[in-house]
Amino acid sequence: MFKQVKEIEAGTYLSYDVANSKVKIRKYWDLEKTFIISKSIKDLKSIEELTLQTIDKAVSSRLVSDVPISFLLSGGIDSQALLERALNLNIIDKIYLYFADNNDKNLSEKKDLIEGLDYLKNRYPNKKLNLFSKKISHEKYMKELDDLIWYYDEPIQFVNSILLSHLCRQIRKNKKKVAWSGEGSDEIFYGYNRFINSSNLFSTLDNQDSKIGNIYYGGGLHTVPTINKLTNKKEIANEKELDAWVWLKKNIDKDFDTLQQMYSQKYRLQMLLQRQDRVGMKHSIEIRTPYLSPDLVAFTNKLNIKYKYDKKKQTTKLILKNVFKNKLANRILTKKKDGFPSDMLEWIKQERMHKLIKKAVTSKNSFCHSYLEGTIANQIVYDHYNKRKDYSTLIWMLFSLELWHKKFFD
Repeated sequence: MFKQVKEIEAGTYLSYDVANSKVKIRKYWDLEKTFIISKSIKDLKSIEELTLQTIDKAVSSRLVSDVPISFLLSGGIDSQALLERALNLNIIDKIYLYFADNNDKNLSEKKDLIEGLDYLKNRYPNKKLNLFSKKISHEKYMKELDDLIWYYDEPIQFVNSILLSHLCRQIRKNKKKVAWSGEGSDEIFYGYNRFINSSNLFSTLDNQDSKIGNIYYGGGLHTVPTINKLTNKKEIANEKELDAWVWLKKNIDKDFDTLQQMYSQKYRLQMLLQRQDRVGMKHSIEIRTPYLSPDLVAFTNKLNIKYKYDKKKQTTKLILKNVFKNKLANRILTKKKDGFPSDMLEWIKQERMHKLIKKAVTSKNSFCHSYLEGTIANQIVYDHYNKRKDYSTLIWMLFSLELWHKKFFD
């Protein structure tokens, strides 16, 4: 369906010469060239000061707006650090905060969020922080999902995209037009747990394809044999021919931790940014990402990895946590990374979702039975719900694929 359809790489633009029927693609910003480690700054104090200054510059430039700015807030360091800087710069007095809460107490970040906000309110007593906290029922989640599929245009990869859409709906309802997100912090400050897992695994691998696959597949590495059976490799693009795999093969001899960051920013991050853009624009909301200011990205990419990741203690975002010590609540600085949790992580285990997914995947008109090995898809659903294997992410992908297929083709 999408053979020969390609996306333009980030930092490039395309022009079409009508007279000569030629396409030209040019770079206006080269991400890879930012990964040249700076040797001029060596003492930690200077690095911390420069980090804060560069963040402040990114924050102040993205506060320019002729309409009120809202914040997509979580109980994590990324969004809370941006909020603290916005308050510190003293440019706006009234800030609107939007938080996607979960019904499952084990997934909810509400307690962390409130602890972080209380700390900031004590530090900035003259600022008004208006919090809008939203939970979404299973029924409303499914309705939002059905509505979002059309606008998203492709199968929805992330279960939390629906929560983002629900928040943007509320922001629009409150007649706001601009929202801030903490997206990009994990990529530039080495914040993902999968970075640690892949780094630990890398030293045990002895052939090039295994090393490339370690980064390319990420957390889905264990399901590759199952996916190969599902697709049977018939008329399916060979990943080794794709730009991302080719790029990794070309650069696999680089320092592994640096390579992970480069790949994450160059390829994986684009999927996250597309999600924000498509979901935001569906509700006419402009979502801004201060961490991805070109100056801030270039600065952090020049830092030695030891300032971002303590390998011995397995601590990520080291420089960010050091910079915001005494500026954010201790809980926000020390808690483990939760990502962007969604109740669907629990709902997908329940019988009501089992019925919906089984019906979607096993139908004779399904995508799985029309284009893939349908019996393998059936087996995946069976094994997951009979607790033979945990296929939670793969189950969601199949379900999302079927909903998309039904919306556009059935």
